[in-house]
Amino acid sequence: AWAAVTGAAALGLRLLFKHVQVLPNVVYLDPGLALVPLAGVFMGPAAAWGFFGASLGADAILGRLGWLSVFRALGLMFCALTAERLWTFSLRPRGRMPPLREQWSRAFRFLLVSVCGCLVFAVWHGLGAEMNRVYPFVYVAGLEFVHAVVFAVVFGVPLYQVIAREWVRTMDLWRDAMGGDKAWPPTGLASGFMTFAGALGAAAAGIYVSSAVY
Repeated sequence: AWAAVTGAAALGLRLLFKHVQVLPNVVYLDPGLALVPLAGVFMGPAAAWGFFGASLGADAILGRLGWLSVFRALGLMFCALTAERLWTFSLRPRGRMPPLREQWSRAFRFLLVSVCGCLVFAVWHGLGAEMNRVYPFVYVAGLEFVHAVVFAVVFGVPLYQVIAREWVRTMDLWRDAMGGDKAWPPTGLASGFMTFAGALGAAAAGIYVSSAVY
C-alpha cells in the first residue's frame, strides 16, 4: 500500500511538470523529489520501490523510456533507502532509534540525511548519462544534486514537521508494522559510515572519470 501511495504521488507530480526541463531530455523539473527522503524515513523500503516504479512509469508514458531511465529510477530508490538508513544511524553500538518528532533538531537531522540521499540520486543519474554518452557526469550529477537539494530544503523540511506531528499520532510507523526494531535494527556505526563514504566516494570517482575523459 505504501509503495502504491508514494508511486502515485511521484508519478502525478512528474507528469504535472513534464514540459519543464532543466537540461533538455535528461533533467526535468520534479517537485516530487522532496517526497523521496520523506517517504524513505516515514515509510521505509516500500517507498523506495514506489519511486522506482513511478520513475520508470513516467518515462514510459512520456515515451522516454531507456537505459537512462533505469539509472534515474535506481537513483530515486537508493535515495529513499539512504535517507532511511542514515536516519536510524547512531554513534553508540546499541543506540536507540531517533523518534519522529516535530522538533527543529529532528528537522535538521532530516535535512542532513536528505542531502546525502540527494547526492546518491545525483550520482546514479550522472553515471547513467555518462555511460550512455548523453552528457558528462559532472553536468547531470551537479544539476540533479542542486535540483533535489533545493526541493528537499524548501518543501521537505516543512513537510517533515507537519508529517511528524500528524503521522505518528494517526498511523503506525512502518517498522512497527514490519516486526519492529528486531526485524529492522538501527544502522550501526560501520554501516552508517560506509553509506556516507560510499556516496561521497562515488561522486568523487564520477567527477574524476568525467574530467579525465572530457
